[in-house]
This record gives sequence, structure tokens and C-alpha cells, in this order.
Amino acid sequence: MRCSDLIQRTDGGWDTWMFIFVFYNLALGLLQILLPLYVLKLGGGVRDVGLVAGVISLTAVPSTILWGRLSDYYARRKLFVVGGLVTTSVALLLYYFVDGIALFLLVGALQGVLSNVGVPAASMLILETRVKRDWNAGLAKFQVMSSGGWAGGLVLGSILSLYLDYKYIFLVLSGICLSGAAVGTVLVREPVITLERNMVFLPLARMHVIEKMKYLPSIMLHPPQMINVKRTLRNLERGVLKAYPIFLFSVFTLFLGISLYSVPLPVLLKDMGVSDSILFLMFFAIPVSSTISSLFVRRVIDSNGRIKLFGSTLVVRAGLLTSTLLVYLLNRINVFDMLTMTFLFSFILILIGVTWPLINITCNALAPSLSSSVYKGEVIGQLNAVMGLGVIIGAFLSGLVSGTYGYIATIALSVIFLVITVMALSRIKNGI
Repeated sequence: MRCSDLIQRTDGGWDTWMFIFVFYNLALGLLQILLPLYVLKLGGGVRDVGLVAGVISLTAVPSTILWGRLSDYYARRKLFVVGGLVTTSVALLLYYFVDGIALFLLVGALQGVLSNVGVPAASMLILETRVKRDWNAGLAKFQVMSSGGWAGGLVLGSILSLYLDYKYIFLVLSGICLSGAAVGTVLVREPVITLERNMVFLPLARMHVIEKMKYLPSIMLHPPQMINVKRTLRNLERGVLKAYPIFLFSVFTLFLGISLYSVPLPVLLKDMGVSDSILFLMFFAIPVSSTISSLFVRRVIDSNGRIKLFGSTLVVRAGLLTSTLLVYLLNRINVFDMLTMTFLFSFILILIGVTWPLINITCNALAPSLSSSVYKGEVIGQLNAVMGLGVIIGAFLSGLVSGTYGYIATIALSVIFLVITVMALSRIKNGI
């Protein structure tokens, strides 16, 4: 039965099925570092890493629209959730046969599509198997499992990289996802009802607790949606929605800057002499610090103005990126030994992880309050589209700039985009 209202459930929810996404995020968490390392092993450079990340994001963003609509149309959540783990397993298996950058790009494009099959369905299943008052608790629990899986994947990668060739690690990851699918056939059940996605809105839902290098979300209640350009222009002519387009522009520049910085970072650290095993452990700091930070985000948001907090957090993030640039420059003139350099970069990554929940949750809270649309789910869908566009362009641009002008130019450009974001937000704060 399809409901247009948010009907409260009384069955208490079935939380055990969420465990299968530990398998999913275990594989994708490891993949975050494994992909750029494998590109380098195949003879590629930072430009190829940016190209691969861009291609994956380019196919992942629109595919979430397709899978979200199909799961809503057929109202078969279990089919898509369990099937998504199977398709992810297939995509990871294909990497085993990759022997060049061209084939890598093709498999990466397929992975972008296949790894998102179950994401929109899982997001709705969380709500459809719980009473309404427990929705936020369900999302939070799901994100704890997802974050734990993501962090565990990085630890697993640190261990496997010591003993296995990269191509065999892909086989392990494929097997992990297939195991998750097998468990899912037992744990996942179809909900009694399905909800209308556009009518669902959670003001401070933790859409992404941890920051990921590519556009691979664990939760996406509202897949990307196109902005109604005619309606937006008409509202602008009437003097309405002055703040909303500025806000969307600031989100675009923000995620462009984030992608510019994060995509080539593993290659930068590898070029500085960091071993594969240590590289995985360094990135382990991000999901851990992000998860801890997310526990206190609501309290911070409640005690500060959202725009002011958003801008202040971005200033801190820009400072952290600038610190990365400083450490990189000092390392080039041999000011630090390897241990000191590794510690400093790890500390910066920890602080970057701390800032992410503030950025993400504030974004999801500001968008509906600045838009006049009564369909808040549609607004979040538009926000996800703008985020995805920024990530895609940033990924392609990161490889181009890093390969042509070097890492210094890439980091500096990412800082510039963050500064532009803060300047745009200041116009909203001033009521312009």
C-alpha cells in the first residue's frame, strides 16, 4: 500500500538488516585508497586518478536517480538492497581483469552505476520499518554501522596491502559484498507499506556522517533532482528566493573545492614516500573523527546561527587546506623527517574529519529553510544534485590541474573556492 502521508508504524522496526551495509561500506572504504594506488601501479599518474574519480562520480550521480525511481515504482526494497550488494560485487570483480587505464575507466564507469543500486531503496527502508518518531534514531544507527564498516575497510586495507597484490584485494572485496548479499536474503524483509519519497523530510537527518572521496553515499533519501529553472527565474523576478540561488552556488563551489583537494591527496602522500599500509591508516582518521564529531553537531548547531556556523567551519577547513600546503612545501625542502610529516598530515586529516558533519548537516538544514518550496524532499534532491555536480567537476579538474601545474596549484585552487563559498554565504547573512 502506498501512502502519501507519513504513516506511523507500530511494528518496532527490523534493525538487524542494517548489518549488511557493514559489508558494503567495508568494501567501499578500502576502495577509496585502493583505486588511486591501482591507477599508479598500472602506470597512470595523478591526472588519470582525477579522470577515474570523475568518471565514477559522473555515472554515480545520475544512476541514483534511476535506482531511486525504479525502487519507488516497483516498491521492492529488498530486491534493490540485496541486489545492490550483488551488483557491487560484480563491479569489484571486474577490476581484477583490468590491465590498463582505458579499461580501468570503463570498469569505473560501471562501478559508479552498479554500486548505487541499493542506496536509495535502503534509505527508504529505514523509515518504512520504523515508527515515525524513531526515524532519526534509525538513520543514526544506520550511519554508525556504515561508518564502522568504512573505517574497518581502511584498517583491512592496511593489512591486506602488506600481503596481497592489488588485483587480489579486489577479489576479497567482491567476496565481502557477495557475503553481505547472502546475509541480506535472510535479514532483509519487504516493508508493509512504502512512503512517498518527496513527502519525507528530516530537517537534521545525518545524510552522510563521514566524508568520502567520491560520490558514494550510504544514505540518500532524495536522489538528485533537476531545479525548475523557469520557476526559479520567475521567483527571482518577483523578488523571492534571493538567498536560495546564492546558497546553491555556495554549495557548488564548496564541493568543487572539497573534491579538488581530496581526489589527488592519496597520490600526493604516496609521492611523498608514505607506504601503502600507512596511507590506509592515515585516512582511517577521517571516519573516526567524523563519527565522534557527529555526536555533538546538533548541540553546536542549536547554539549558533546556521549561516554563521557554516561560514566559520569553512574558514577552519580553508585553514586546514592551507596547512596541508605548508607541510607539503616544508617537506620538499627536507624540514621534516617521514615520521613527523606523517603525524602532521594525520592530524590535519583528523581535523578535516571533525569539520565534515558540521558542513554536511548544516547544508541539509539550510536548504529547506532558504527555499520557498513546500516539497522539502525535492529541495534536498536539488541540493544533492548541486553537490554531485561540484564533486564531478572538481574530480576532473583536480587531475588536470595537479598533472599540469602540480599539487601546490591544486591545493591553492581548492582554498580559493572555499573563500568564494564563504564570500557567497556572507551575502546571505547580510540579507542580500
